[in-house]
Amino acid sequence: ALASEPADTDEFLVSDAGVLKRLDYSLIKGAANTPGFEVYRGSNLAAGTGSWTKVTHDNETIDTDSAFASNKFTVPSGEGGKYFFYAAAQFALDDRQHRTHSIYKNGSGVKNLSKHHGMADSQIQITGVCFLDLSATDYIEHYVYQNAGDSINVIGGASATYFGGFKVS
Repeated sequence: ALASEPADTDEFLVSDAGVLKRLDYSLIKGAANTPGFEVYRGSNLAAGTGSWTKVTHDNETIDTDSAFASNKFTVPSGEGGKYFFYAAAQFALDDRQHRTHSIYKNGSGVKNLSKHHGMADSQIQITGVCFLDLSATDYIEHYVYQNAGDSINVIGGASATYFGGFKVS
């Protein structure tokens, strides 16, 4: 029995209709889903009305490749591919005001994650997920939008306003 995971160059013998073949472990092992990260906003963030506000996530839960810096995730060299992203934003609400958040790629909105029209004197957390095909040096950011007529708070906290993602393939 193996006591640890095989090295990528370790070989296994398999029978292909009676013909023995060698197969490197690197061809059959599962993906590590890296690079990956999760960050969150530690305190409330004032979001102005009628314009997109970048969420400055100031706490890291995980950052496998040190690819999250300056409030954005940048695809490391050699790590292009398909990525899965998720985000949440918790807002204070006013009656019938519009709230949404979006994933930005290279400075432009590419995926509106969700929208919500609320009731007065409450809070709502809106969440969303998306897949993106990315190349090395592409960068991803999290933005929020609201139209309450004046600034409102995006609520901070590890389970309130967060952003994460990882490579799928």
